[in-house]
Amino acid sequence: MLYKLVHIQFDMYEAWFDDFKIFMSKLCAPIQVLRIKYHIGSDYLEADEWEHLIKMRLPYLRTFDYEYHEDYVTAYEDNHFHTKINRFTSSFWIKHQWFFEFGINMDEEILVCSIHPYSDSSHDEHQLFINTLKPTFLAVQFTRLKIDCKHIPIGIFIKIMHLFPHLDSLEVLSLPNIQPDWVFDNYVDMHQFATPIDNKIVNVNLNKIIYIEQVHFFLYLCPSIEYFQVNIPKHMDLKMLLRFILTQANTYNFYFRFLCLGITNVSEDMLQQLQKMIDSEQLLSSYMIKRIGNYICLKWN
Repeated sequence: MLYKLVHIQFDMYEAWFDDFKIFMSKLCAPIQVLRIKYHIGSDYLEADEWEHLIKMRLPYLRTFDYEYHEDYVTAYEDNHFHTKINRFTSSFWIKHQWFFEFGINMDEEILVCSIHPYSDSSHDEHQLFINTLKPTFLAVQFTRLKIDCKHIPIGIFIKIMHLFPHLDSLEVLSLPNIQPDWVFDNYVDMHQFATPIDNKIVNVNLNKIIYIEQVHFFLYLCPSIEYFQVNIPKHMDLKMLLRFILTQANTYNFYFRFLCLGITNVSEDMLQQLQKMIDSEQLLSSYMIKRIGNYICLKWN
């Protein structure tokens, strides 16, 4: 397997789509970026075939740029052509934010179709901010970061984290939006939106979470975590969350030893229910759990 091959680009002329699919099926590599420019041959405009290929052979794909040139401008008048391109508006393409467009170059008499990732001005502004301050971030060895991610896309947050390799403490005021199927989808791996960061973060404080997937994300992001403080919303199932965190800790986060859960109107009954669950499911063998103000604190060996 070609583990380091993540970006591939083709400029093809009269190559059949079936041959291309065979080639991709034999190319065992974690491709994340695929760019294709193709001249002549509308068999590449098969949305269902592309969807199947990406699901089965390109599960890590994040960026898909495709450009197709047709010398016969009158092709756009064909109803069959419009039926084909309309299939690129299914939920699969919308979910990945890959959008289809076509145009006509009357000077060169060429019909151009393309599939490309969606981008907006706010993303460009965030990227400009990162590029401007990157030299400062890398020159100073920051060890603590307090950040509000409410209006920061998850991809930009990952890029920001890469700029702080010396962090040992991270406090997040508002979390980036992480959709459940980004983490737990059958064919979309966590690697689609986050690669492991070689960091030294041992203390993590999440001031406000909405989904359990956000907890999953930060446990994945910080493999060296030792202390984890999370404020829990009222609607969240406390038992399910604790079970998930301890399972993750036992499987991936081997240094994780201290958990502090912030809960509104915490009670002794909650404490006893959690303790009973830990014992009955044998989630921990040696631990201490107690209530401190509005927090339930759990420490284990």
